[in-house]
Amino acid sequence: MIKENNIKNNETLRLENERLQSELIKAERVINSQSQEIDDVLKSFKPELESLVSKINEEKERAVNLTINNQEKDSTISSLKRSVEFLYNSISIEEQRLDHEKKMIEINGLFDSEWYLANNKDVSLDKNHKNNPLLHYLKYGESENRLPSSDVNIQNYIKSQHGKFDGINPLIHYLLNGMASK
Repeated sequence: MIKENNIKNNETLRLENERLQSELIKAERVINSQSQEIDDVLKSFKPELESLVSKINEEKERAVNLTINNQEKDSTISSLKRSVEFLYNSISIEEQRLDHEKKMIEINGLFDSEWYLANNKDVSLDKNHKNNPLLHYLKYGESENRLPSSDVNIQNYIKSQHGKFDGINPLIHYLLNGMASK
């Protein structure tokens, strides 16, 4: 009787484990898709942002060098306000992407803050990043070939993938593709 209960319990646990793994894979696909969409949006905005900054500078120069009637002034101010709002919204999208990536990395334990600070003294001395080393890694560390922890050698993964990440941070790519395939 006990043996039969153990067999049933083991089977129940196995089925629950399979169900959870299936849900995790689905969630990873959704996250990957959303992350790609965010990256695509950010990429599509870059030329527009550069163009807007250029237009803002042109408008500033024009406002200084020309005598503008009230109607033109109002139009210029409205245009500048829209440009600033657009830039603000673009920054907000980038912050959301970084926050999303931080959560994914934290949940999967791929980053060791203490190790990162101990092995990157400049970060531990930087008042802007010593309290948030993961943000430093996402913004700068990966591009500076820094490792996220002693357990994750992302450089080996980058080499194995020939550096092709479709605009995704290699650690996020590893989390969504490399880990998922193991």
